[in-house]
Amino acid sequence: MKLPHMILAQPAKPLKQFTLILVTDTPHRRVLLGMKKRGFGAGRWNGFGGKLEPGESLPNAAARELQEECGLLVADPSRDLVRAGTLWFDFAADGAPDAPSSIFHVAVYQVEWDAGRFAGQPGEPPFETDEMRPAWFAFEEVPFDEMWADDPLWFPWLLKGDKFSLEAWFSGDTSTVLRTEGGSGEGDGAEVDGYVAERVAAQMCEVAAE
Repeated sequence: MKLPHMILAQPAKPLKQFTLILVTDTPHRRVLLGMKKRGFGAGRWNGFGGKLEPGESLPNAAARELQEECGLLVADPSRDLVRAGTLWFDFAADGAPDAPSSIFHVAVYQVEWDAGRFAGQPGEPPFETDEMRPAWFAFEEVPFDEMWADDPLWFPWLLKGDKFSLEAWFSGDTSTVLRTEGGSGEGDGAEVDGYVAERVAAQMCEVAAE
């Protein structure tokens, strides 16, 4: 098992596990993004995603977040979702008041738009929710200047279908990428996902015991 540099360098730092899902319409060269309306990352275009619920698998969490944030229902996440890559984020302790204190592990998924797959769903998704305002963007017009600073690094890999694993060290205010490691052609397997899940579960037990 190959762990990322940021975990090896800070083995005691807490971990948080997230999913991120991108809907692509490759024949028409477009991708569905959502403008985050509140919470962490508000004011940025992004894919859809969030934290896992207790006992939830990564694909099921990604599918749930997609439905909650823009209404699209994936009937069979294990069949329809493709694991595109993995992102690892760490944030500098540089005095920024809201700097996250954990390393983020983000499992990135991709689902291909299929009108037949999503036809007949309630509300004719994708539609705006309290969390996100969805919109389609051409592959050549992805609004990177209104997205997370690491997105221009890995988005081209995802749109080409290249697997990837990327570590990004952010400033404490989350505005700037200070350093990156990794690239396309790399991928973290189920063993690393399991390691993170075990670490997160152990952290929750420690908190409950306090």
